[in-house]
Amino acid sequence: MKRHGAVATIVCVRAVAAVLVLSCALTAAGAGKALFLKDTFPDGFKLKEPVRFYNQGDLYEYIDGQAVFYISYGFKRLEHGVYVSGGKEYTVDVYELASRLSAFGAYRQQRDESSGELGAGVEGSTIEYLTTFYKGSSYIEIIPAGSESEDVPTMKKLAGHVAAAIPGETELPPEVGLFPQKDLIAGSERYVDENLLSYSVMGRGLTAHYNQGGDTELRVFLALPTDQKAARKVYDGFLEKIKNTSLQKLEKAEWVKGDTPYQGEAMMYLRDRFVFGCLNVKNKENARKILEALYANLKKQYLLD
Repeated sequence: MKRHGAVATIVCVRAVAAVLVLSCALTAAGAGKALFLKDTFPDGFKLKEPVRFYNQGDLYEYIDGQAVFYISYGFKRLEHGVYVSGGKEYTVDVYELASRLSAFGAYRQQRDESSGELGAGVEGSTIEYLTTFYKGSSYIEIIPAGSESEDVPTMKKLAGHVAAAIPGETELPPEVGLFPQKDLIAGSERYVDENLLSYSVMGRGLTAHYNQGGDTELRVFLALPTDQKAARKVYDGFLEKIKNTSLQKLEKAEWVKGDTPYQGEAMMYLRDRFVFGCLNVKNKENARKILEALYANLKKQYLLD
């Protein structure tokens, strides 16, 4: 992940025109009391200025080009605060998203792969210039204001206090556990609220990577349509992307394999209200076993016949 452009964003926010400052103030006045960001936290953390609030209508005023990312995860509301402690300053942004899965998805997309473990929320990571974690349906970023504040132990303390103030589950969303564990590449699970596999027709869903021998990884996907009618639309829509197809009708299911642009050979099932499959298939039998295990987990979790 890039340095996130967050430090530059903070500077830009502070330098916005007077009209924007007034707009933010009005937004804050209408938003009521902060739900998560307290006036003070232990270890000497104090708010430098009143908490500001943003919604879908004005998030662009704060982070401009990055707003579309959070909106894609069902963004509802942002609490934005700046804390000072011992001469160090940190921006804390709490993004309320559509669901636990949305918070998981945003975090996994934004985390810096070179960062260390945080120990706050469900999952968290920290590096000198950025700390991120999530809890319940909230995704949180803590950003130091300049190199003099790039203090990981201090950010960890602040993250722990913020996490304690946010309600919600502290376990992975149950949908993440649907992926079979055998040959799963740890930490490869991802979630999007829209455009699964970069196709709008696929809607929301999950992906994970599996070892399949050699230097390639099998990419398994699970679409999460709302009902069987929606599942049919997803299946037929992705079917249009597959070339050289081989179709097969199964009992209470449909199955297809073929070639996809830039993603290798694909396999896909339509079973009940779920659409799932895999890309970059090198070992068909191994891929089929993984998909059958995935469906077994679906049946168990959703009590399917």
